[in-house]
Amino acid sequence: MRAVCVLIALAAAWGQDTGSIEGVVTNAVTHTPVANVRVVVDHASGPEPNQPHVAVTDASGAYRVDQLTPRDYVVTFSADAYIATTSPVIHLSSGAVRVNPELSPAATVYGRVLDDEGQPAAEQPVEIYRYRGGSSTTVKTDTEGRFHFPKVSPGVYAVAARPAPKPKDGAALAPTWSPNVTDRAQAERVIVRPGAEVAGLEIRLRRVPVWTVEGTVSDEAGRALGGIAVKLRPTDEFQPDEDSTVTAGDGTFHFSGVRPGEWRLSASGAGKAGFAAVVVDKHDVERVAVRLLPPFALEGVVERDEPRDAEGKRKVSGVSLVPEGGQGKQQLAFHEQDGAIRFPRVQPGRYTIFPLGYLPGYYVESVKLGDREVMSRPVDLTDGAIPFRVIYRNNAGRVRGTVEKCGTGTVVLLPQDEALLDGQFIRSAKCDGSGRFEVGSLKPGEYYAFAFDRVDQWAFSDVTFVRNLRSLAASVHVEAGQAADVDLKVTPWPE
Repeated sequence: MRAVCVLIALAAAWGQDTGSIEGVVTNAVTHTPVANVRVVVDHASGPEPNQPHVAVTDASGAYRVDQLTPRDYVVTFSADAYIATTSPVIHLSSGAVRVNPELSPAATVYGRVLDDEGQPAAEQPVEIYRYRGGSSTTVKTDTEGRFHFPKVSPGVYAVAARPAPKPKDGAALAPTWSPNVTDRAQAERVIVRPGAEVAGLEIRLRRVPVWTVEGTVSDEAGRALGGIAVKLRPTDEFQPDEDSTVTAGDGTFHFSGVRPGEWRLSASGAGKAGFAAVVVDKHDVERVAVRLLPPFALEGVVERDEPRDAEGKRKVSGVSLVPEGGQGKQQLAFHEQDGAIRFPRVQPGRYTIFPLGYLPGYYVESVKLGDREVMSRPVDLTDGAIPFRVIYRNNAGRVRGTVEKCGTGTVVLLPQDEALLDGQFIRSAKCDGSGRFEVGSLKPGEYYAFAFDRVDQWAFSDVTFVRNLRSLAASVHVEAGQAADVDLKVTPWPE
């Protein structure tokens, strides 16, 4: 009897103190249920050993995970022939929380690579990546030069073959984008739709003239430094390092087989770093001087007048230092409660100071270095740099209105000032059941307003792409602290 009472008590406790996550998984294209989806519920702080919470959807696409203690969770959904997706953070107390994801069917991409003489190029690395950024996936061609990417998410991609240079007689095979260009900016846009089979891509490798780049690495006193790692990389932020070497005892370095174009050299060692820019065009580049300098501390302040919580604290946001042209590493720091922010180890170089962190009702009014406005502009930062200030204001504007036949469409507000085309100033929202929407936290100014049936967020960092959207936009003027009205129609995503 005592054991029965204990079990009854435990059952009652579980019923009061645990919850569940449940829902139905559907196909994002057909909106039909997807069976045999693996559902994994993890703590939002990361997976914990010996604590699996796993379910599999049934024939109706339904799943349920019980006996979850109150806390924050994330849920990952994966299945064969579909692109896995992870939910936002879910706050679970007691009872049931419904999560109904849509899975996009995976696509496949096929093609082949030919050498510069038109013959199949075997064992050549081929990479695919989002046209406007993101990590790449690489495969190798078979003996017939064919390649196959078996599981690709919907989107717009670039596809490139990246052969080993192997200079010979002053020329070498160059990285070549589909169909046969050596400049990524001219690469074919490969449009991949959910579940599609993209076939027939052909890349014909190109042979280009190559030259040498050489120089010397020294310290701040001008003394040559041996044993220092030196990297050569393109200015295009989407491309990997081209080559690397180590300086000889007299501080000299040498790169052979360098293609024409703009390049960045970076050297590092003993906690110091240095950078140089070179242009290769029809001749070797000699006597490049790279000087290693120690890092310095950069300080600033985030000014944002906002209410405090019950403990007297305010929300914390971040600032990112983004190096220009791949010179160094991007850094992120968060301000203290008094607004002070500090980057303890910054290598001298050229950076853009980017505020991060969306705060409802606020917008970034200004980023200043001393009295100079530097928002969205690259600036030179060296030891002794003036502290920077990030200034937020709480009189943000709003845009509201209706979208005809909105359905699952997305409203997007893009600043007309191209310098502001980043995540801090671009805003989007979904329509409600009656087709109405409201977008807040807008920096006062001029905007383009759109309603799209789907959105690729990466696209908005491409200024040329945004310029081509102008004919589809409604122009909206946003005043500080005011609401502007606009009515829109859904436009198919233009790619």
